[in-house]
Amino acid sequence: MNNFLKIALFGGLLILFFTLFSVYYVPDIGTDGSGKRAARVVLPIEEVGPVAYGEEVYYGRGGCAHCHDSAGGRAPLLDSVVALAPSRYGSAGYTGNATNVIGYLSESMTEPSVYVVDGYGTLLGKRIVSPMPDVSSGPISLDAVEIAAVIAYLQDMAGLEVTVEIPQAELSPDELLPVDIPKPASVTPKPIETEQSERKGP
Repeated sequence: MNNFLKIALFGGLLILFFTLFSVYYVPDIGTDGSGKRAARVVLPIEEVGPVAYGEEVYYGRGGCAHCHDSAGGRAPLLDSVVALAPSRYGSAGYTGNATNVIGYLSESMTEPSVYVVDGYGTLLGKRIVSPMPDVSSGPISLDAVEIAAVIAYLQDMAGLEVTVEIPQAELSPDELLPVDIPKPASVTPKPIETEQSERKGP
């Protein structure tokens, strides 16, 4: 009986732990009232501007807020990353090529291990690497426009002027799908048949 109580107590504590974990740690995805996940409508960058578009990517397709939030603590907060960037790419531990804030932010998204913030890395052999994925590939696969828009959002969030240039969206060869325009059917003119009078003369 003593073992049964220990197992029951352990099971109860385990259930309590996962309940609290899901309530306080897992981010809310939002619903439309039906219990289904609410769809995010992302408007084109030309309609909403780079900052609003970057915010949509940050909280939506980019998934940035899933880790870079105050509740989880899985990744550093990004509200001051623009101000901290010069000290990071100027530090001895920096292994990238950026020479300015925009370059550092872009590089941090595509090569996150060039600088790992203290306390957020994973030891891999003798090297500390970032657990963050490259956002330009894999399941996230942000394009250059989306990455630049996220940088615009981060600059705006820091209360600074947005200086990042948004590249023109270019379609990759895979996206340039041929348009199948049906060819008009070849039409052979058909002579018009008319009744000709067999009468001759007036």
